[in-house]
Parts: sequence; structure tokens; C-alpha cells
Amino acid sequence: LYYRANFEKGKQYPMIVNLYEVQSKDLFVYVNPTLYNANGFNIANLTAKGYFVFLPDTVFETEQTGDCALRCAETAVSTVLQRGEIDSKRIGLIGHSFGGYETDYIITKSRLFACAVAGAAITDLVSAAHAVAPIVNRPNFFKVEHGQARMSGSLFEEKQRYIDNSPLFFADGVQTPLLSWTGHDDPQVLATQTMEFYMALRRLGKEHVMLVYPGEEHNILGRIADADLTKKIESWFARYLQSGPIEDWMKPK
Repeated sequence: LYYRANFEKGKQYPMIVNLYEVQSKDLFVYVNPTLYNANGFNIANLTAKGYFVFLPDTVFETEQTGDCALRCAETAVSTVLQRGEIDSKRIGLIGHSFGGYETDYIITKSRLFACAVAGAAITDLVSAAHAVAPIVNRPNFFKVEHGQARMSGSLFEEKQRYIDNSPLFFADGVQTPLLSWTGHDDPQVLATQTMEFYMALRRLGKEHVMLVYPGEEHNILGRIADADLTKKIESWFARYLQSGPIEDWMKPK
């Protein structure tokens, strides 16, 4: 848990929760404040802007990937709220790659977060498993069955598990304003995964903005693009957690 700059005891502040898997191993890693972040997330930037930043660990069980992420996130945040330093109505959620998957799944079920940001996320395990991953030029079966998705079997052996752990099939449960982003040429998690979830949320009339960066891959490395992503993510959090302005790019087109 990173404290905001100029913390004053007795006051409550907004908090941003970043998800992946086990993050406690990076406890002593320092990140310089900068606009040039491959996933738009910078702890030093955010603490300087008045946020607590929380990086909980997530522990998974086979075939319960989504629900494990949900339980770990809600339990961890509930524990931090007991300290009395965080405003429970001003908590944001963010994740990239597998953390993006966790973020999208959690907001289909949880009402804990005032806004969320998901980058390069798998949203549909069915289509993800049956796509070809350009980075390895082979089907994605291995990633979904034995990688982070932890399905342990094929769609035809675990059909309901694939559906139960896919955010797309529960998009109607989303009440959290979501900013999603993807590199158009992502060879690890195809951009269509982000687009599928965007289309579902758009069809349902949910509050959602999607950013697609041409020529970028799983991480945003272009100096103009990564600064743009960082600024937009920070503006998104400012809008929902600090009553910041509604910028033009946030308005539906």
C-alpha cells in the first residue's frame, strides 16, 4: 500500500487498486515518475496526484480464475478500508494484460469500484482459446488451458467453466465506468478481445470508452502514444475519483 503525498492523519483519500497476480515480490521496486509508461500506470505519478495506490496479491485455483480474482480483490480492499484512511466511494481499479482480464471480470460482479481501467485484456475465453497467437504462431489452447486462465481442459470438456470465467458473458452486470485500451497489433492478446467487450458494453448502453493505438502491440512503446495513454488514464481517475472535468475524448461518439 503506497500512501499519497502530503498525507494527513484523520482525512480520507481516494485509492487506486492495481491487479495482476503476486505483486508483493516487487515491494522494494521504485518507479520514477514519468509520462512514458508502457501500460499507462505509474505509482509515483498517482501518489503525487493525491491517491493511495494498492497492489494486492491474487491467489488462484484451477477453473475458478475469475471468482478468485474477485474474492481476493474485495477481501484485500476491505482490509485496507478498516484503516479508516480511504474513502470507500472513491476507489478505482486498473489492470493490464492478465490484470486487465481480472479487472473486466471483477466489474461484472462487484459494486466496490467507482471506475476502472483495463488494458490488453482477454474477455472471452472461448474465442481466445480458438485464436492463433501471432507471437508464437500457434493456437491459444495452451494459454487458456494451462496458462494464466487455468481452465485445465478444452472448451468441450469444460464448456460451462469457459463461460463462467469470461467477462463477456456477464457484461450486463457492469455498472462501473470503464476505460479500456489495446494496441491494434498486439501479438499476445488480440485487440479483438478488447473490442468484443467494448461492443457488448456499447450494445448494453454502459458507460465505456475504448482506446485503440495503431501500430502498437501488447505494451504501448511509442513516445507519443504511451504519454497519451498515461494522461488519459490519469484523467479518467481524476474524473471519477476527484470530480475532475469531463474531457472531449470521454464523450460518446
